[in-house]
Amino acid sequence: MNGLSLGQEAALTYAWMNQGSSKRDFTSLGISEAFIALRNQGMIEMQTDWGHSLVMFQSMLSAGSEHYNEARKARRWFKPVSDEADCLMMYLAAQDAEKRKSEDGPAFVSTDFDKDTYYAELSR
Repeated sequence: MNGLSLGQEAALTYAWMNQGSSKRDFTSLGISEAFIALRNQGMIEMQTDWGHSLVMFQSMLSAGSEHYNEARKARRWFKPVSDEADCLMMYLAAQDAEKRKSEDGPAFVSTDFDKDTYYAELSR
């Protein structure tokens, strides 16, 4: 959307949602390449290791915030959802796209989101 891949949009959404959080290690999300692309495009500040597998988020930059706000507005034009449900939706969509590209084909995706209410909101 607006020049970013689905994985990059999901990474940007997750970064935006967690910018005020103490959680800074985004490695477990499995979308390190998307975070690195966002850093290279000047949308976020982050650090990584030599192998580019570790993602330590530092902050959102103004270009990232502006892009996120435009993309969120476009997504909500179709159906308004909370920020948390939007983040979950983007992460699930990116994970699903990756699973479909793999040799195994479509499969179940998983998240560490702990709120069932966001799933319920998306199901409506």
